Amino acid sequence: MLRMLEAVGVTQDEERVYLALLRERWADATDLGKSLGMPEEQVAEALAGLAAKGLVTRAAGDGPVVAARPDLAVEALVARRYAELQEARIAGSRLLEEYRSATRDLAANELVEIIVGDDAVAQRFTQLQHDVRREVLVFVKSTDTPLFGDPRNGAFRLLQGGVARRALYARDALDTPNVLERITAFTDAGGEARTGPVPADLAILDRQVALVPLLSGESGDGDPVPGRERSFLLIRRCGLLDVLVSLFDLLWLRAAPLRTRPGIPGPRGEGGESLSALDTQLLSLLLAGLTDHVIARQLGLSLRTVQRRVRDLMTLAGVDTRVQLGWQAARRGWLTGNSALEERRRA
Repeated sequence: MLRMLEAVGVTQDEERVYLALLRERWADATDLGKSLGMPEEQVAEALAGLAAKGLVTRAAGDGPVVAARPDLAVEALVARRYAELQEARIAGSRLLEEYRSATRDLAANELVEIIVGDDAVAQRFTQLQHDVRREVLVFVKSTDTPLFGDPRNGAFRLLQGGVARRALYARDALDTPNVLERITAFTDAGGEARTGPVPADLAILDRQVALVPLLSGESGDGDPVPGRERSFLLIRRCGLLDVLVSLFDLLWLRAAPLRTRPGIPGPRGEGGESLSALDTQLLSLLLAGLTDHVIARQLGLSLRTVQRRVRDLMTLAGVDTRVQLGWQAARRGWLTGNSALEERRRA
């Protein structure tokens, strides 16, 4: 049954009794118990709760119970709940001030925290994102990491709230089944995705705190040590964090944009030509260093189709090698700038 009053603290039994009273106008616990098929004691307990919330009144003494007008009664409950939430928010602000006061002069050993286990890392990552105001920067070396997460998690809600999010994917991460669907969901939500060399999984939040694997090889691509859970370092403002931020900025500038959304033509290049949606997607994966076999699998094409379309791209660019194709694609702005290539195919 749809719970209409749950948000204002009304229990399921209380809501059932209140709705019955609205229909009957007035009744006592015995009558309500019979009509609802509930024990009289259970109805009496629900009526007591409704009376405390101002949703019912008793006519006189032990007389029948009357339901209060829904608009007035529910509005009063909403105002009360809002006041409680405001008090909780004020209390949270006070606690935050106490926390900041206690951590203002962090000792060296407090600048770095070790978090053990994927579940604990994922939970801490989610908690940290609630305080983000500007941006989240992520390295994805492997999709087998608590930082890669799920498209339904808080990272996408942050994007909807105006927080910028940039993710740099390693080439090997793009060889994971269904990874393009998840990246597409990420970019559709407003995120930016690129591909290039990635040294390790990494998340940087507002350039104030970072999460990075404790040991080399614990980004999901190394051989796990039997019986040992992966651990991550949580790094707060210090020189090491500044280095990680600079590393992200440098690798991001050198990375190639990822085009994973089919059905959207690529940007128009300097020569006025543009690529079809599929060719833009294919070229993006090709420049990311993926093999023809991997590209075919990710795009759901045959290997021969991929190779034919690559040859057509080379013809359009007027080049003989794939290296030259990459250079021409960058020069012409094919990934950053209908389709001349499609027109030639139709002809």
